Amino acid sequence: MMPRIVSSALGLALLAGCASLPAPRTYVLDPPGAGASGVVSLRERPQVALLPVVVPDYLDTTDILLRGDGHEIVARDGARWGERLSVGVTHALAAALQARRPDLGIASAAAVDDRPRRLLVHIDAFDTWPDGRCTLTARWSLLDGDGETVLTSLAASFSVPAAATPAPGDAEIVDSVSRAIGDLAQAIAASLPRT
Repeated sequence: MMPRIVSSALGLALLAGCASLPAPRTYVLDPPGAGASGVVSLRERPQVALLPVVVPDYLDTTDILLRGDGHEIVARDGARWGERLSVGVTHALAAALQARRPDLGIASAAAVDDRPRRLLVHIDAFDTWPDGRCTLTARWSLLDGDGETVLTSLAASFSVPAAATPAPGDAEIVDSVSRAIGDLAQAIAASLPRT
């Protein structure tokens, strides 16, 4: 009888301890109000279909990950993404590209008709470091409407420092990741043909 009481007491103590932990903060990469400038027909501008951005598998999670010592990846305690990183990066990149290239209709591949040009983006490395610095290496290709003819194929790397150092918080880390995506969007936007 005594072991059962002790076991029950330990179980209740563990549950009480878990219940007192604060809920993790949830972050998204889209800037506030992205894409909220009114109704615009995509057909009025040349269309570019942004295909889902490809990120390394180990990053495609809702955990906000930091590079640790050596080859270690550590999940940030008390913070997470509101969606898988690949989805968040695709949304943020589409909004950033549209802001930088209003002469084009940037949309997800599922949102456009006909045979628009297709933009493929592969992120090869996307690391956030304990000091809040974010490094991003990506390559992208613009394909013609047939999906086979490569019009542009480029790659670039970016390094964005955290706004606050030496001990940046979650918001500063998210900000450096968002600014790295903005830098990528700037490079891609500059490489897209002018209409």
